[in-house]
Amino acid sequence: MGKTKNNIIKVKRKVADRAPEDVGLQYISTVGLGEKKLLYGPSDVDDDYSRNLGLPGEYPYTRGIYPTMHRGQLWSMRELFGFGSPEETNRRLKFILDSGATALSPCHDIPTHMGLDSDNPLSEGEVGRGGVPIDSLEDMEIVYEGIPIEKIRVDLLESNASSPVLLAMFIVLAQKRGINLEILRGSIQNNYLELYESMPKFAVYPPRAGLKIVTDTFVYCTKHMPFWTTININGHFSSEAGATIVHEMAFCLANAMTYVQSGIEAGLSVDDFAPRIGFYASARTNIFEEVAKYRASRRLWAKIMKERFGAKDQRSLTMKIHCQCSAYTYTAQQPKNNIIRGTLEALAGILGGAQSVAINSMDEALSLPTEEGARIALRTQQILAYESGITETIDPLGGSYYVEALTNQIENKVKDILNEIEKMGDGDIKNGVIKGIENGWFIKHVRNSAYDFSREIASGQRVIVGQNRFTVDEEIPIEIQEIDPSLEEAQKKKLARLRERRDNEKVEDTLNKVRATIRQGGNMIYPIIEAVTSYATLGEICSVMKEELGEYVPSAYL
Repeated sequence: MGKTKNNIIKVKRKVADRAPEDVGLQYISTVGLGEKKLLYGPSDVDDDYSRNLGLPGEYPYTRGIYPTMHRGQLWSMRELFGFGSPEETNRRLKFILDSGATALSPCHDIPTHMGLDSDNPLSEGEVGRGGVPIDSLEDMEIVYEGIPIEKIRVDLLESNASSPVLLAMFIVLAQKRGINLEILRGSIQNNYLELYESMPKFAVYPPRAGLKIVTDTFVYCTKHMPFWTTININGHFSSEAGATIVHEMAFCLANAMTYVQSGIEAGLSVDDFAPRIGFYASARTNIFEEVAKYRASRRLWAKIMKERFGAKDQRSLTMKIHCQCSAYTYTAQQPKNNIIRGTLEALAGILGGAQSVAINSMDEALSLPTEEGARIALRTQQILAYESGITETIDPLGGSYYVEALTNQIENKVKDILNEIEKMGDGDIKNGVIKGIENGWFIKHVRNSAYDFSREIASGQRVIVGQNRFTVDEEIPIEIQEIDPSLEEAQKKKLARLRERRDNEKVEDTLNKVRATIRQGGNMIYPIIEAVTSYATLGEICSVMKEELGEYVPSAYL
């Protein structure tokens, strides 16, 4: 069983606990804007108020996408969950809901991400380690046993091989319960491009095959699931890999434009699917830079959708953002400091106008979340919502000379990068993104900024409290989440029993339908739903997809 254990984490440091007298404070931007001014004033902001700011809920949505923002309705308080086994995960899920979470984000283990069953030799040692294993519809049923999925938002964190299969499993789960798909509210991450740009060794299908899965999902959900977010365009992965916030949002917007262009090329009207596009952004500890990033991104997206793609539905112009606090900033040293880091990052997302927020557990750098860590992360959001006063007025930082100047600077830098990507594609943003993936342009920028960040920490130029300054020789008694190795064997045995009792002829028939549909260029979501219903496993379905779509081989530069 998954369990917690008290461990003594020994961390030795030679650096003095107090900074030397001759070391002054140095402010290092994560934006790449250079040295900041000591004071900002009217001359730093030359905005036409109505054109660039306006009111919340009005174009260009700089100040928020809804008229009353968090004064009218709080953001969704998401919690990540998933570890060990479907049964253990179900227990943690119920604990999280009882603690007051208002939205759910399931994390899956690496084999599930990669489209592998738990009994695949490549899965050995990884089953249940980084999240919950989902081998079949049976596992999905166990995870959500007793959970009213028709009443709570479930956001499936999946952008890899298993994305369409997990979506299909959730659809079949709802159908078996008699739930009308038209009332389901949630999302599938479904964001393939970012994998190639920031984590290419985890990508499975080639880029153009990934785009086909995205457009098939757009078409299916547009017809059957009007309240389901068909894609969460993720900037979080590149941020966690080390990208600056300018590159995070530029890559995110370039990918978003590529998906929109692909949807239109698939025959959809932009206003048919664009309202169900979501964004998944990161937040680090520099509050003002993060707030400005969110505001600049919202404004840019509104302009892109209106001016480039001709969207007319107001919902197509609004950037709906989930804020995932950054694990990149968390330290194994003095791990309780991470509670403060999570608070700052959530505050940045909320003040930046995010629609949902998830805070990482304080033990993120050491293990999967313990119950205590998960509860503290959720309580942090609740204290911000009910005790801090930040919801008493709408966009409280709007009009700040500093914030508005940062917003303008970030917008201009992001536009420069988007122009560079488009130029790389000979005037076509989609071609530019594909070429940038193929020639390593994206990953080069991510790795260079990650290197610069690490070098600044190593030199002491960038201060990380408890890691390179204010450090102590310490023995940290901390409870960490450990995964019982026997859970992997139990998962394999459960999978073997499933294969014995299901109708294997029906399984083979449905897998052949998946194969035929892909070969004919049809929408693969429909036959995948049939395969899931027959209790074909995730690995079996993904194996067919790999055979027909091909497998991604990273270029030599990786």
